[in-house]
Amino acid sequence: MEMAIVVALLAGVLLCFIRGGPAPELVALAAFAALPALGILALPDVISVFSSQAPLTIALMFVMSAALERTGCVAVLGSHVSRLARGSYPRALALLMGAAMLCSAAMNNTPVVIIMIPLALSLAASVGVSPGRLLMPLSFAAIFGGSATLIGASANVLVSDGAAAHGAEPFGMFEMTAPALVFAAAGWLYMMGPARLLLPDREPVRPRSAKAAPPPGISAASRVLPEATDVSGQSIRRSPVAPGPGVSVDPASSDGSAAGASPKTAVWGCDGDYRREKAPLAIAIVLGVMLAAAFGLAPIVVLAGAGAALAVALGCVTLSQAARAVDWRLIAMIFGMLGLSLGLEKTGAVALFADALTGAGGGGSPALALLLLYASTSVLTAVITNNAVALMMVPVALALAAQLGVDPRAFLMAVMFAASASFATPIGYQTNTIVYRAGGYRFHDFLLVGLPLNILFGAVATLILPLFFPF
Repeated sequence: MEMAIVVALLAGVLLCFIRGGPAPELVALAAFAALPALGILALPDVISVFSSQAPLTIALMFVMSAALERTGCVAVLGSHVSRLARGSYPRALALLMGAAMLCSAAMNNTPVVIIMIPLALSLAASVGVSPGRLLMPLSFAAIFGGSATLIGASANVLVSDGAAAHGAEPFGMFEMTAPALVFAAAGWLYMMGPARLLLPDREPVRPRSAKAAPPPGISAASRVLPEATDVSGQSIRRSPVAPGPGVSVDPASSDGSAAGASPKTAVWGCDGDYRREKAPLAIAIVLGVMLAAAFGLAPIVVLAGAGAALAVALGCVTLSQAARAVDWRLIAMIFGMLGLSLGLEKTGAVALFADALTGAGGGGSPALALLLLYASTSVLTAVITNNAVALMMVPVALALAAQLGVDPRAFLMAVMFAASASFATPIGYQTNTIVYRAGGYRFHDFLLVGLPLNILFGAVATLILPLFFPF
């Protein structure tokens, strides 16, 4: 009976996520609150959810990303990309994707995309193509890069923390880097080859209220950004890494700077205080955290906390900017889904799903079971938020590996990559949702370009993950 209740709650949550309506974090928290109210979770279970390290680590990652953003590190890289493109679309596409992958490996990939959208619009104008030919590749490249390090994507942290919570070893900072490079190479070749024939010619959608001509010096394309929304429906204008009031990005300008802003304050997607002189400190802090985590000097949550504190103390980002940089709605949703995931595990629903995957995989083929796990995670990620999927599938991966009597590392990696590698819809990953509006795409554009990439990544995962993480 308890299993049926939890599964019904999960179905209701997924339906709300797919159809929209109530805020995802409210839906997830409401479902979580119902579990102790119905006696399915005890008080110690509830406390264990709120003691999870993953949400705190992700919040601290947002602060470190804000330090890189506010000091203009991404903007400087973007200016070099614009200069090196020299009017060639293939060169612009390759450089834009390379820059996005590089930045996303060092900071959360969502602010990377927000910051680089005006650069992509500027590049599109300079090489004579529509923005739709660059914005979708920008989002996909940020996903490639975010999978390369533990701090590149929030799903990576959630999978690592989930593994540790179940007694498995947490992942190291660069443990996923080698397979991620293979994924990135496959994805980059696909985007530079077949995908170039499939990418649509789309123009940014003007806001309905924007009936008057834009002011002098501000292109129509730049007015799209304040109307773009993220996966939870939050306006990017109100997002902590979005252009703030008084800073209008002009993608047609030669240096990508904000219209009417001074060189010090002009930065793609950054409002106000642009502290270029603090850039070396911000870079040193992020690199220090990554290297310390790679050598196992301290848990990632401790290192991220130290990095965030140093960024504030040394003036890379102010305390108020740090607080605004955290996506608190995402943190709330993660807590809700952690509770629901625990309910699924406690009632035996996770073990039942693992049994079904084992049976479908022939009962004893780890490779086929790995493929089915990746496919299941990928399908779920296409319709609901990837962080929720990661939280749900970690215990399934561990149970599946235990039933097959193999090491769970490859299965956890499959969940990690599949939860982030969502290309077939604009709603499965936050960066896709951002460029969906900004690029004027249609839903089927993502299906046409992204579905083959999803299939390619599934095949790559089945082939290479057992090589890096033997069963």
